[in-house]
Amino acid sequence: VFAEEFPEVNVINYSPGPVDTELLRTFLETTPDESVREELKGLKNKRPHLTTEQTVKRLVAILRDQKYKSGNHVDYFSDI
Repeated sequence: VFAEEFPEVNVINYSPGPVDTELLRTFLETTPDESVREELKGLKNKRPHLTTEQTVKRLVAILRDQKYKSGNHVDYFSDI
């Protein structure tokens, strides 16, 4: 809605992907739900967790290239 009401503003909803942070590591170790832990570990095996540097570099490249429509959702893994 904001992007439509203010077309002069460049709006992006960026999903940074699975970033290896202290919060994620703590969650993997301490969440009481075994199924959630296993799901997160399985995701890590499918796609390695990213560093903060990797996801920030990707965001900067996305913003620089501006191949997305203002207001769209863009994921780290989006092919744009």
